[in-house]
Amino acid sequence: MTIQVVPNQPPYNAYCELAAQRSTGDRDQLLLVPFSCPQEGQGGPAEELLAIYWFSGDSAHYSVLPDAAAALAYWRRFTTNLGDVASASTSIGPALTGWLAKEQAPLFALPQPLPLQPVYIPKPWGREIWYTGVESRGVARFGTCDRQTPIPHVLAAMPALLGQATNGPLLLLKILDPLPEEIFGDLYFELHNEKREVYVVTHVDRRAWPDGVGRMRLGFQPEAIRHAGSQVAFRQRFLKQVVAYRDVRFEIDRLLDARRREYACAPDQPLPVARLKEWLGDIPAALASRESCLRQAMESYYGSLPLQAGDVVQVPLNVPHSLQHGVRTIEFQTPIYERRIVAFGQKVLTQATWDTEQAVEEMEIVAPSRPRLPVLLARQGLLVEQVVDFPDFQVQRINLAAESSYEVHGMTYQLLIVLQGELKIYNHEFSKEQAVLLPALTDFSIRPRGEAPATFLIAIPNV
Repeated sequence: MTIQVVPNQPPYNAYCELAAQRSTGDRDQLLLVPFSCPQEGQGGPAEELLAIYWFSGDSAHYSVLPDAAAALAYWRRFTTNLGDVASASTSIGPALTGWLAKEQAPLFALPQPLPLQPVYIPKPWGREIWYTGVESRGVARFGTCDRQTPIPHVLAAMPALLGQATNGPLLLLKILDPLPEEIFGDLYFELHNEKREVYVVTHVDRRAWPDGVGRMRLGFQPEAIRHAGSQVAFRQRFLKQVVAYRDVRFEIDRLLDARRREYACAPDQPLPVARLKEWLGDIPAALASRESCLRQAMESYYGSLPLQAGDVVQVPLNVPHSLQHGVRTIEFQTPIYERRIVAFGQKVLTQATWDTEQAVEEMEIVAPSRPRLPVLLARQGLLVEQVVDFPDFQVQRINLAAESSYEVHGMTYQLLIVLQGELKIYNHEFSKEQAVLLPALTDFSIRPRGEAPATFLIAIPNV
């Protein structure tokens, strides 16, 4: 067994050079590559990391650790000169795995899938659960519950996981988990010029919707458009209504901000609903009444789409939309932060004001009807449906009967999340709402675990 340290070189380049030199049956080798990795979406100085590659026979494993200097110091006991290939007196397998376990760092095997470990992001309307998000508010990770590595660190060490989709961040996979309370659990009424989204409903909270049918606001009421007489007149009426509500909303927000300062709460901090209700109970009754009347008048313009578990919504560009309280969905979207907030029934915490005037100019008034999902493949024990095929990515829904399998191979990575049942991929098992990245250029056989059927989504970048 040998240990080699290669400084001043991109880690994946060093890995490829050593991999090309190896032949079947070669002894174990450990490659350590210190490198700098920018904090993507977070700013601040670059992080000094250590990429670790372990070749054992015909297999290859990799990992990444923070604090490259401290990590390298650990290996000084196994070698006399870190700059050269050197003999080690201890078997590399137990030493490496024991060290990584102590550091709570996962050891990934090529070409196996990478489980995604989400980060939970509080919102004024509930929370988002990010499986692939990387920004200042949170960074999702690869690994297990107790051993995880940030996504950017792993991709810097092994960019080949992405295949041809090497430009830009991963597709954004997340869950929207709104509170079950009206107003407090309703999302922004917003639109997107570039960001494409698709929702798959996983649960409707019966505390909010006793019959199991929730709602999403999408576009506008046809009667309101007809009553206005023209699209121009409709935009003018709607804008006037939103601005009237916005003035009252901002007046209330200023009063609530004073309470935030009194209780030393940050101005952009989501607060428990019970506390907000307590504070709202102290505002003048006339102001509260005016807010309620104006909000209901504004919302009377909104179109409404009934939703049940299993329903799919493709969100068209420039169409205002808002998921309502108690409707939990899985969302795939273009990985860019871009939106226009038309209106909101609470304080917006991520920006100082709304984008109402610009959004009203840009918005599509009439939302298209919801299409039926095309069937891509149907045979005994297997159904593959096309959830969406956007220019930048597509999503498929796969239904697998027990004892059936689904074969995956692609030129790019693919993101998988389980909707129902349990899956087995290689020696990994995944249950409901667990997600995984399937590396590019690799064959995967996906099977239900046990004797029950399973349903899952796969998102594929279009490159």
